[in-house]
Amino acid sequence: MSEIGVDFVLWDATDDTGEVEEKLGVPVDLQQRMKSWVAEYNRRLDEAVPGEPMWTEQELIDFDRWGHALSRELQALLGNEYFVEYKFHTSVLREEVQSG
Repeated sequence: MSEIGVDFVLWDATDDTGEVEEKLGVPVDLQQRMKSWVAEYNRRLDEAVPGEPMWTEQELIDFDRWGHALSRELQALLGNEYFVEYKFHTSVLREEVQSG
């Protein structure tokens, strides 16, 4: 999940941050794509105009899809030994995923 003011992507259950990708052996390509996703969130935040939305509805849904796809790719890479939890940014995507 993206979070205001951070440039890392993953947290572990102990709230360890910043080096989780390396500890898990996530390939550099996937690490870079995850960091690009977070960078896009931070870029939007930095460029936000007070009182105006950071995203159109469709842009936020697309951003959510991008993040969710990365989380599924990470889960496939890590297998059943780990659980990757994605925190949705939109109810639209959450409902799509839940409905299968």
